[in-house]
Formats: sequence, C-alpha cells, structure tokens
Amino acid sequence: MRAIGRRLAAAAAGGLICLAAVSAGPWPGTRPLPAQERIDLSSVQGAQEYRTDEPTAPGFLGSDAAVLGRSLARINKALGTSLRPDGRLARLARWVYERRGPANAMPPQDAFDVLTHRLGLVEPLPHLLMMQAPDAPRLANIVSAHLAKVFDLAGYTHIGGVAEMEVHGVVVVIALSRRHIQMGPVPRSLSGPGRITLEGRVADGYGRPELAHTLPGGETRMESLGRGAAFNVAVSLEEIGRHRLEITAQGREGPDVLANFPVFVGVPADDTAEAAVLPRRAARPDEARERLFDLITAERSRARLDPLVLDPELDEVAARHSQDMSANGFVGHVSPTTGTAEQRLLRAGIVTDLAAENVAKGYAIDEIHKGFMDSPGHRAAILLPGATHVGIGIVPKRENDRTTYFATELFIRRIPPLGTDAKTVFLRELNGLREPAGASALEEDPILTKLAEATALEFLGDHALSQNDVLERLTRRLGQADLKVHSATVVFSVLGSLEDGAKQAAGDPRVDKARRVGIGLAQGTRPGLVPNSIVLVVIFAE
Repeated sequence: MRAIGRRLAAAAAGGLICLAAVSAGPWPGTRPLPAQERIDLSSVQGAQEYRTDEPTAPGFLGSDAAVLGRSLARINKALGTSLRPDGRLARLARWVYERRGPANAMPPQDAFDVLTHRLGLVEPLPHLLMMQAPDAPRLANIVSAHLAKVFDLAGYTHIGGVAEMEVHGVVVVIALSRRHIQMGPVPRSLSGPGRITLEGRVADGYGRPELAHTLPGGETRMESLGRGAAFNVAVSLEEIGRHRLEITAQGREGPDVLANFPVFVGVPADDTAEAAVLPRRAARPDEARERLFDLITAERSRARLDPLVLDPELDEVAARHSQDMSANGFVGHVSPTTGTAEQRLLRAGIVTDLAAENVAKGYAIDEIHKGFMDSPGHRAAILLPGATHVGIGIVPKRENDRTTYFATELFIRRIPPLGTDAKTVFLRELNGLREPAGASALEEDPILTKLAEATALEFLGDHALSQNDVLERLTRRLGQADLKVHSATVVFSVLGSLEDGAKQAAGDPRVDKARRVGIGLAQGTRPGLVPNSIVLVVIFAE
C-alpha cells in the first residue's frame, strides 16, 4: 500500500490535516481466497530487523531467473525507470507464486501486510503483478508491457520476482516497491518495554519528515522530525503490545508515507493473517459511501468518540475530487485542476477551523478502510476528536476487468450554536478541570461577567478593533471599576468549542489562586474567523 500524509496550517485557530492512502488492493483479474480463511505465514523466516539497504541475495528466483535479471537493464532503459533488485521482494514473489489459487488467484492484502514486515521491509505495501509468457525469449517484452501499465511507475524504486517454466509457458510474479527513505536498522520486536532509535534521511525531493505512532491501546501520537531531510529520534515503546510507526514527508506532489511498520513489544510478532471479506459484485457509489460511513462510525464508537454527521455539502466536494483523480490519473491532495484540499473547501464556501482529508484508490471498500486504519496518520484523521461532520465521495472505474474505487473522505468541525446555558456549562467544565490540581472552585462575579461580555461582543461587532484594542479597553475599564480585588488576569480565546476554552483557561498557571471569575461569550464571525466562532473572554480575580 502506498500512502500520503499531509499537515497544513489554517487561517483561523486550528489546522487542516490532509491524509491519504492508496491501496494496492486485490489484483486485477484475480479472485480472493475464501472469506475468513486464516493464512499461516510462520514458515517464512522472520527478519530480526527492518532495513532499507538491499540484502546480499538474488533479486530474481526460479528456473528463468537469469532471463529476468538480464532483462532488468533493458526494462529500465525502455521505461525510464531505475528499479533495483531486492532479494526480499523476490522471496515475497516466490511465496505468492507457490500459493496462488485457481486462475492464478492471489492471497489477500492482509497477508502481504504481515509478510512484508516479516521480511524486514518498511515501505508501503508492494505492488504485485502476475503474468505469463509463452517462452523465455519473449519474457522481457511481456514484463515491460505489464510494467508500463502500472499507475505512477516512476515512483517505484525496487523490484523482485520469480519466473518459472511450466507446461504452457513461463509464469512470472513481480513485486515492486517504493523506497524513498534510508534508515539505520530497527528491531522488529523487543522482549519488553524500551526505546528504539529512528535515524536516517528521506530521499531527494522530500523534506519535513514527521512520525505518527499508534500505541497498542489505539492512541496515536504525532511528532515532527525536523524541517530537513535527515532525522534522528528516540522512540519510547513502554506499552506491551503491537506499536505501529509511520514516517511521512512532504514531496513534490504533497505528503507521502515513506515507512509504515509494526514493532512488537513483549508479545510474539504476527505470523498469521485473515483473508478479507470482499463483495461478489461492484458496489454502487451510494452503497460504497454508506459502507465507508458505517466503518468510520464503528471505529469512532470503539474509540468512544462522538459519531459524525454525513454532510451533503462535504459529500459533493469529496465526490468532485474523486472524479478529478479518476479522470486525471492521480491519487493525492494536490490536484492539477483544483489545487489543495483547503482551496477546494473554500471554493465550496466551507470554512472550518479543523479538517482532515483521506484519499485512496483500491479494489474493495473494506480494504481501503483497513489501509487507512493500518496507517497511524490516517487512523488519526478518522478518529479526529473535534470533528463533527464527514463527507465521502466514491467514483468507481473499470480497470483491467475489475472495478477500481477512487475514494475521498473529508472530516471537518462545524461549530454549533451556543445554548442558553453556555456560561453555566463552561464554568462547570472549568471547575472540573481545576479540581484535580487542587485549585479552588470559582464563583461567577456579575461585575466581571458584565465587563467580559462587553469585550467579547465588542470584538465581534467592531471589525476595526483588533484583539489588542479590545484588551486595552478592558484593562482601562478594570482600572476604573470598583472591584476590590488584589489582581485580575484576562484570558482571551477564539475557539470552536467550550471544552477547548475550558482546557485553555484551566491550563494558565497565572489563575491557580483565583477565586472569582467573569465569563464573556459571543458567537458569530468576522474577517479571519470561521462561521459560528466562539469568542471567550474570562476574567480571573483573586
């Protein structure tokens, strides 16, 4: 699986996160193994480490391996590629060849996720091709013709394969992978809690690497690895279980996932996989959209997050982007015709302080979703805590006797109107956050509340006044009022929820000794703010 991740700044408080995945999916012209079949991979010798350098092992196997090897230079020249042989990809191709089913059916994607990591590969899932040549002399031409049809072939860097002479000709399995990162060896497993070091550099044309780390309990942590190509970071693996690590970087066409692999801490490494349940017929766009929405809802329910509302406006934006990807032959966030994700949202009149985008190409809706969830960054987008609405656009396309689905998921926060009890709710939330720290419960002061309310309304009502302007006016009013307080502290915020405001106010160390509070709330918009923005002014007094 190839995946792309992106994090962008937004104009208002918050940020726009864009993530994408491209699923290699089941291969065209094949049928899956029976649903729910457990596939035993324990016979494949597991590597002790993940490595990005090629092992000293043949990149091609089988009775006609030498023909494939001699053809590689010719293939690279004919197609303008720089593919390098890797023995681990050859072993993967051998495993596929030996276990192909009737009509050359290939095992499901889950098996390859486990298998590639057992072999010590860190890059997204390889792309597999199966073909047949009538004889060895015509092998190179047939392999070249099949490779030329691969989507975005220039992005692939390594190749491995097997070529075996059978009764009716030479059967060939080719594995292609994208390796745009160099890393020092990383252990696949630890006997117990510990630390690992991720040290290396991303390939030319990439920068600003970022680490996404999904812990065994499901929490995902994001960490910048710097602005340049090189990185060096120690990662703490304190929880027992399966950790998933992903490194993304900004490339020519936006963000790209360069590495995605599990590390097993105190538990055995995976050695089995389950065959995915695939539909018997192609799904209509509305069916596929509903299926993805159900899968997203189930994931958020398991994570105890609020369900999302399926938003028709977002559906339309997502559908147009999926159609654009299908028509123009790309999968990503930056379109040659519509630009970036935030530009598409703004063009549709959708302004938000929090958004995420996932895009994918695959042959089965469930496997597209699983590809997202197996990627820490994309999982974080689906489980974005502050998101309230989602739009899903699916465009099917017939390719090589199979239906391909181009999918776009858009997650945003729409700020709801404040209730009549907003101040009461905010004060209760604020006091609840102060209690564990031992801070006194706050009591609302009517005079302070009146001053705070005037300031919040003034900021929203008079666009000529800056934040500094209204705060200076509030300072003067505080000095003129007979408040009988030793000191006062003001917290000014523009946000999308009362919960965010309470966390921000409670986290200010200057207000720990406060006993009284004034709360000003106003909701609306002004240039630079998203619709229904909440302006919060809190005055703390000792």
